[in-house]
Amino acid sequence: MAVQKNSGRARIAISIGLAAALVLTLGCGARTTPLITPSTYLYVGGATLSPDPNNPPMGSVSQFRVESDGMLTALATSSTGSLLPNVAKVDPGNQYLFTGDMYLSNTSGTISEFGIGSDGTLTATAPPTAAGNLVAFAPNGQFAFVAQGIGGGLSSYRLDPLGALTPINSVATSLNPGYLAVDGTGRFAYLAELADGTLGEGTISEYTVSSGGALAANGSISTGGYEPLAIAFSSGGFLYCGNRYSGSVIAFSVDTSTGALTLVNNFSIWAPPTNLVWIAFDRAGTYAYISNQLEIAQFTVDETTGTLSGNGVTLTPDGALWGEVDPSGRFLFTANADGTVSQFIISSTGTLIPNGSVSLGPNMVASTLAFAQR
Repeated sequence: MAVQKNSGRARIAISIGLAAALVLTLGCGARTTPLITPSTYLYVGGATLSPDPNNPPMGSVSQFRVESDGMLTALATSSTGSLLPNVAKVDPGNQYLFTGDMYLSNTSGTISEFGIGSDGTLTATAPPTAAGNLVAFAPNGQFAFVAQGIGGGLSSYRLDPLGALTPINSVATSLNPGYLAVDGTGRFAYLAELADGTLGEGTISEYTVSSGGALAANGSISTGGYEPLAIAFSSGGFLYCGNRYSGSVIAFSVDTSTGALTLVNNFSIWAPPTNLVWIAFDRAGTYAYISNQLEIAQFTVDETTGTLSGNGVTLTPDGALWGEVDPSGRFLFTANADGTVSQFIISSTGTLIPNGSVSLGPNMVASTLAFAQR
């Protein structure tokens, strides 16, 4: 049972339901048409850790409804087929949740899939035939891309309306893929790749995506730092890559014809060594949030140049392993190493206002999260 902690803040229980009726004037008369405001649901991947180091963790997905004040209402918890789901992705149609296992002893990775009900609850489906631990979708929802850990390759699949994945093709990757991103047009995919077995400069491998979903290698570019892990697109079309141990974020522009990346800026955020693990943007592309687990650095974003300008820092003593902005753009949530989920309100200037937290339970670690609207 998740336990809400709010540090003395009074909770305003406002359910997300039917919106007020919209009056439409048609000809000489008028009628009311109810508008349904979709509810937002948060899915947090994590695991229960055994006190016995010889026993593996047990992966799970905790389910919440996001209320209009940014608080979370617990729904249920579902088991996964993975040991520790470090990647969670909802398809663009908000019908399916996929989680990927990045547990280091699992060389190929495990994908788990859930159907998302109209009330936001999850129902486990038959495990996909795709093996891997990284998942991303084309914006049109037709294709899914899955990367396998430890040099297993990057594969493309067609996602059918019932959630099944049909293989299209596969391409080679390095030994140590980081995270995966697809551009807003769905024509290009990018995979952050760690140096093979050494603490050398990482690369981003570039791929084109055909109209039928087939992947083709399209070159690579250095990230200019060690251990690239976080990778994300802004709404302005720039690709940002966080070098985990260098404490830097590199901004790349994308050639809209070829998909080739060009370095446009190098932002040094923390002195190395550090542990930069995730990058998130608000839906308008105005603000960026970058974390090294212990704190979240906040930035304003120039969508024309890709420049990040400092906008304050928020401490995250619970160890923020992942963070995302909700679809409304009003809240940010983090999945924490101590088994909690932290809630933040995004102010009118983009700064984060702590808004309490929930606990997933004892002996838990929260490692990833994703949103759906139903």
